[in-house]
Amino acid sequence: MNGWLKDLDLEGISVEQLVAHLEELRRRFIWVLLFFVITFIVALLFVNRIYGVLEAPMGSQKLVILGPAEVVHVYFALAGMSALSITLPFAVWQLWLYVRPALRQTEQRIIRAYVVPTIIMFFLGVSFGYFVIFPLVFEFLMKLAKINFIPMITASEYVKFLLNLILPIGIMFELPVVILILSRLGIVTPKLLVRARKYAYFILIIIASMLSPPELVSHLSVAVPLILLYEVSVTLSKLVERRKNIRNREKT
Repeated sequence: MNGWLKDLDLEGISVEQLVAHLEELRRRFIWVLLFFVITFIVALLFVNRIYGVLEAPMGSQKLVILGPAEVVHVYFALAGMSALSITLPFAVWQLWLYVRPALRQTEQRIIRAYVVPTIIMFFLGVSFGYFVIFPLVFEFLMKLAKINFIPMITASEYVKFLLNLILPIGIMFELPVVILILSRLGIVTPKLLVRARKYAYFILIIIASMLSPPELVSHLSVAVPLILLYEVSVTLSKLVERRKNIRNREKT
């Protein structure tokens, strides 16, 4: 392989080379951390607007706080979520710069082609979680609660519930892109994905149960989209393999 990864194919990597790799990784990490801190500070300046957008599903009902320090916790959580979302593209770019020397030219072209789709799919997942999944789950739970209780939701619990639901969905939306990359690199095949389908379903259902509240409707609202994403990934992998077979036939 080209780049520093070829050192691993030799008898062993020297201490100097290892230190150089770790120093490069540390430098990339510092840049990402610095970018996060800057975006976090900027997000704090606009935290009231961010809160207004995220509070919209509550309608006319207001959130409550149980102590003066809780408002600080809520604002920091909102700023941290916003900063994390904005930092993600920059972190992906820094990771790409770090691993690029270790890849062949063909591998670089494949991964570079999916850097932007990776970012787009994350934001699509977050948007899907916020605009589709969260309102359904939240409305159902509120109707269930109002049968016997007067709901008084604290701001911290609301933000925690919201973030725990939409951020993992954003990450899970990366699945088709990851499968595409692995398929083009020849690491994953459609046959492997088909054979692993029942195990994948089981894992996705477990993940859905961890992300959603402990009741059936919430589980299904998260599990079904995740399973559909897996099936989309299988289809994309089949398309990649079909194109590879066509190219191989054309060469022969």
